Amino acid sequence: MKTELLMINRNPVWVTFSKSNIENTENQTKPNQQVVCYFKLSKPEGDDYGKLLTNSKNEAVLYPSINHARDKICYHLKAKIYPPDFLHPLEYTIEDVDEIMNKLLNIGIGDIYSEETDYSVKGIIYNCSFAGNPPFLPVAAQVRLENETEQTFNFFEMKKIWNTNYSQ
Repeated sequence: MKTELLMINRNPVWVTFSKSNIENTENQTKPNQQVVCYFKLSKPEGDDYGKLLTNSKNEAVLYPSINHARDKICYHLKAKIYPPDFLHPLEYTIEDVDEIMNKLLNIGIGDIYSEETDYSVKGIIYNCSFAGNPPFLPVAAQVRLENETEQTFNFFEMKKIWNTNYSQ
């Protein structure tokens, strides 16, 4: 077992890696070199390592190494864990735009020449385009709205982002 503290969307997440055991046809357990992952938003204590990372069939996801597991779980958790608060849309960079990707969000929309929000939409930002020169800031976001339509907003139109679990 190996436990590491990772920062995911500005949140501390403890990830525990454990070598898996596989049962053969004779119901004998034999050691395996594959790794499973547990994650928890607070420091693990005792035998409570957190939630086991599973696939859509609720089976443990197996990884060939801890390094591979770390990369994959970071990618997976960035889509699941919301940041403690959201930045102003114009403050996001190519390094941290993952915080707002693939999550159900409320997005305040307004005129590009104003800071006022005219209306809000609820949807999932599934794609961002970036400026072609450094510092490669996000320029536009493609959003899949609740009614399954898609709309593109530029980051100057986006005035505020907040979690759908909270009213604004």
